[in-house]
Amino acid sequence: KRSSGGPKAYCCSFCEYNAPSRTQIEEHERSHTGERPFVCDVCGYRTGYSHALKRHLLTHTDHKPHQCHLCLKHFRRKDNLHMHLLTHQKAPSHECEICGRCFTRKDNLQAHLKLHLQEPQYICKICNKKFHRRDRLKYHLFRHKGKP
Repeated sequence: KRSSGGPKAYCCSFCEYNAPSRTQIEEHERSHTGERPFVCDVCGYRTGYSHALKRHLLTHTDHKPHQCHLCLKHFRRKDNLHMHLLTHQKAPSHECEICGRCFTRKDNLQAHLKLHLQEPQYICKICNKKFHRRDRLKYHLFRHKGKP
Protein backbone atom coordinates (compact mmCIF):
# COMPACT_ATOMS: atom_id res chain seq x y z
CA LYS A 1 0.00 0.00 0.00
CA ARG A 2 1.10 3.56 -0.68
CA SER A 3 2.01 5.84 2.22
CA SER A 4 1.73 9.61 2.39
CA GLY A 5 4.49 10.40 -0.09
CA GLY A 6 8.15 10.93 0.64
CA PRO A 7 11.18 9.02 -0.63
CA LYS A 8 9.89 5.64 0.63
CA ALA A 9 6.26 5.92 -0.39
CA TYR A 10 5.33 2.21 -0.38
CA CYS A 11 4.71 0.20 2.81
CA CYS A 12 4.78 -3.56 3.33
CA SER A 13 1.41 -5.08 4.19
CA PHE A 14 3.06 -7.48 6.64
CA CYS A 15 5.70 -5.44 8.49
CA GLU A 16 7.09 -1.92 8.90
CA TYR A 17 9.34 -2.07 5.81
CA ASN A 18 9.08 0.87 3.37
CA ALA A 19 10.44 1.22 -0.16
CA PRO A 20 10.47 3.87 -2.90
CA SER A 21 8.87 1.67 -5.59
CA ARG A 22 5.98 -0.73 -5.97
CA THR A 23 8.31 -3.34 -7.49
CA GLN A 24 10.58 -3.30 -4.44
CA ILE A 25 7.61 -3.71 -2.09
CA GLU A 26 6.21 -6.58 -4.18
CA GLU A 27 9.57 -8.38 -4.07
CA HIS A 28 9.88 -7.74 -0.32
CA GLU A 29 6.35 -9.01 0.38
CA ARG A 30 7.27 -12.31 -1.29
CA SER A 31 9.63 -12.89 1.64
CA HIS A 32 6.48 -13.05 3.79
CA THR A 33 4.21 -14.99 1.42
CA GLY A 34 6.76 -17.47 0.05
CA GLU A 35 5.56 -16.80 -3.51
CA ARG A 36 8.23 -17.75 -6.07
CA PRO A 37 7.05 -16.62 -9.52
CA PHE A 38 10.45 -16.58 -11.24
CA VAL A 39 11.25 -20.02 -12.73
CA CYS A 40 14.34 -21.32 -14.51
CA ASP A 41 13.38 -22.83 -17.87
CA VAL A 42 16.39 -25.15 -17.75
CA CYS A 43 16.01 -26.90 -14.38
CA GLY A 44 12.83 -25.62 -12.72
CA TYR A 45 14.56 -23.65 -9.93
CA ARG A 46 12.07 -21.17 -8.43
CA THR A 47 12.66 -17.90 -6.60
CA GLY A 48 10.78 -14.83 -5.46
CA TYR A 49 13.39 -12.46 -6.83
CA SER A 50 14.19 -11.57 -10.43
CA HIS A 51 17.84 -10.85 -9.60
CA ALA A 52 18.19 -14.29 -7.96
CA LEU A 53 16.93 -16.00 -11.13
CA LYS A 54 19.32 -13.91 -13.22
CA ARG A 55 22.23 -15.00 -10.97
CA HIS A 56 21.03 -18.64 -11.03
CA LEU A 57 20.94 -18.72 -14.84
CA LEU A 58 24.71 -18.23 -14.84
CA THR A 59 25.06 -21.74 -13.40
CA HIS A 60 23.87 -23.12 -16.75
CA THR A 61 26.62 -21.46 -18.75
CA ASP A 62 30.39 -21.75 -18.95
CA HIS A 63 30.72 -17.96 -19.37
CA LYS A 64 33.08 -16.72 -16.63
CA PRO A 65 33.86 -13.06 -17.35
CA HIS A 66 35.65 -12.21 -14.07
CA GLN A 67 39.34 -13.16 -14.02
CA CYS A 68 41.84 -13.12 -11.18
CA HIS A 69 44.83 -11.01 -12.23
CA LEU A 70 47.15 -13.08 -10.00
CA CYS A 71 46.45 -16.67 -11.03
CA LEU A 72 44.18 -16.18 -14.09
CA LYS A 73 41.33 -18.26 -12.61
CA HIS A 74 37.90 -17.26 -13.97
CA PHE A 75 34.60 -16.72 -12.13
CA ARG A 76 30.99 -16.28 -13.18
CA ARG A 77 30.27 -13.71 -10.49
CA LYS A 78 32.25 -10.69 -9.35
CA ASP A 79 31.59 -11.44 -5.67
CA ASN A 80 33.15 -14.90 -6.12
CA LEU A 81 36.25 -13.27 -7.61
CA HIS A 82 36.48 -10.94 -4.60
CA MET A 83 36.27 -13.90 -2.20
CA HIS A 84 38.94 -15.70 -4.24
CA LEU A 85 41.27 -12.69 -4.10
CA LEU A 86 41.32 -13.01 -0.32
CA THR A 87 43.05 -16.37 -0.73
CA HIS A 88 46.04 -14.56 -2.26
CA GLN A 89 46.32 -12.10 0.63
CA LYS A 90 47.11 -14.45 3.48
CA ALA A 91 48.59 -17.86 4.06
CA PRO A 92 46.17 -20.74 4.68
CA SER A 93 45.72 -21.14 8.43
CA HIS A 94 42.91 -23.71 8.68
CA GLU A 95 44.15 -27.27 8.14
CA CYS A 96 42.02 -30.38 7.68
CA GLU A 97 43.03 -32.91 10.35
CA ILE A 98 41.98 -35.79 8.10
CA CYS A 99 43.84 -35.08 4.85
CA GLY A 100 46.05 -32.07 5.61
CA ARG A 101 44.51 -29.75 3.03
CA CYS A 102 44.75 -26.08 4.08
CA PHE A 103 42.22 -23.29 3.72
CA THR A 104 42.40 -19.54 4.21
CA ARG A 105 38.83 -19.38 5.52
CA LYS A 106 37.33 -21.42 8.36
CA ASP A 107 33.97 -21.83 6.58
CA ASN A 108 35.73 -23.43 3.61
CA LEU A 109 37.43 -25.91 5.96
CA GLN A 110 34.06 -26.71 7.56
CA ALA A 111 32.49 -27.36 4.15
CA HIS A 112 35.49 -29.53 3.23
CA LEU A 113 35.19 -31.58 6.45
CA LYS A 114 31.59 -32.47 5.54
CA LEU A 115 32.94 -34.15 2.41
CA HIS A 116 34.94 -36.57 4.55
CA LEU A 117 31.91 -37.40 6.69
CA GLN A 118 29.09 -37.63 4.13
CA GLU A 119 28.40 -40.18 1.43
CA PRO A 120 28.48 -38.53 -2.02
CA GLN A 121 24.93 -37.86 -3.20
CA TYR A 122 25.51 -37.16 -6.91
CA ILE A 123 26.12 -40.28 -9.02
CA CYS A 124 27.02 -40.50 -12.70
CA LYS A 125 24.45 -42.64 -14.51
CA ILE A 126 27.05 -43.57 -17.11
CA CYS A 127 29.92 -44.89 -14.96
CA ASN A 128 28.56 -44.74 -11.36
CA LYS A 129 31.32 -42.38 -10.17
CA LYS A 130 30.15 -40.50 -7.06
CA PHE A 131 30.44 -36.78 -6.34
CA HIS A 132 29.74 -34.59 -3.34
CA ARG A 133 28.95 -31.57 -5.51
CA ARG A 134 26.46 -31.25 -8.36
CA ASP A 135 28.73 -28.93 -10.34
CA ARG A 136 31.49 -31.58 -10.28
CA LEU A 137 29.04 -34.20 -11.62
CA LYS A 138 27.94 -31.77 -14.36
CA TYR A 139 31.56 -31.23 -15.39
CA HIS A 140 32.17 -34.99 -15.30
CA LEU A 141 29.13 -35.59 -17.55
CA PHE A 142 30.41 -32.94 -19.93
CA ARG A 143 33.63 -34.94 -20.25
CA HIS A 144 31.62 -38.11 -21.04
CA LYS A 145 29.38 -36.53 -23.65
CA GLY A 146 30.98 -33.26 -24.62
CA LYS A 147 27.91 -31.48 -23.23
CA PRO A 148 26.00 -31.47 -19.92
